[in-house]
Amino acid sequence: MKWLSKLKVEVLFPTEYGLMDSFGLNRIFKLIIVIAVVFGLIFFFFMIFKVLFFDGFNSM
Repeated sequence: MKWLSKLKVEVLFPTEYGLMDSFGLNRIFKLIIVIAVVFGLIFFFFMIFKVLFFDGFNSM
């Protein structure tokens, strides 16, 4: 059954080498998660900054 799972991975996530092991797959998912977390934090702090400074100045 191992070759079946490798075949599914190869079909779903084609690579230059035509074969991706579980380590490569995990590395791609970790990269996507890290990028999503970084963008989420930047957006979060930007919204706090915008609300504190711009809305604060508008209400004064």
